[in-house]
Amino acid sequence: MDEREKNSLIWNLASKNGILLGMFSTLCLALKQVSALIGSETLASGAGIILWTLEFVGCIWLLRRFMKRYVADYPDATNAETYALGKRTCLFSSLILAAALVFMVLYVPDNLFSRSFQDLSETYSAMLDPSVLEGMNLADRPGIVFFSQFLYCWVYGILVSSFLSRSIPQDPRIQEMLDELNRRGFPDETDGADETDDQESTDNQ
Repeated sequence: MDEREKNSLIWNLASKNGILLGMFSTLCLALKQVSALIGSETLASGAGIILWTLEFVGCIWLLRRFMKRYVADYPDATNAETYALGKRTCLFSSLILAAALVFMVLYVPDNLFSRSFQDLSETYSAMLDPSVLEGMNLADRPGIVFFSQFLYCWVYGILVSSFLSRSIPQDPRIQEMLDELNRRGFPDETDGADETDDQESTDNQ
């Protein structure tokens, strides 16, 4: 497979993976919005923390799975290719999540994002000019909401992809070192357990 075909393949896989990752993030966003409408502030806060953790761990797990599946399907894959796959996957998922957030800001009354932004504005209201506060209506600036969310998610995705791709695929020299250590005297725990069981059987007889 030449570089052009490989590049096309990575873009194709990234678009499909990005849709899945974006749908997962959008689902978490919707659940956080629902939890924010719960009457009890304590329950809403607890649910928000759980959902944030689920989204954080889930997105990393999915991205890692996409990379490892690519390596399994194409054994000659390089770390640069898995990084490109992760980066492009996050590009598509960031677009989907940013679009979902704009939809929520425009069409969902009392949405979580606008509420958080309002709380932040009130906190720093003493430092801001009143005319500035009056103009800080997110529904009137969907472009800013979209691009700020998109850039945040994509930069975060690039950093995670860079970190994960360093060990996917694993450097063969590391695997050789691990194999060498095993050959030099790290006994197989299973064999040790079997020998113990055989000795106990002999003693019982």
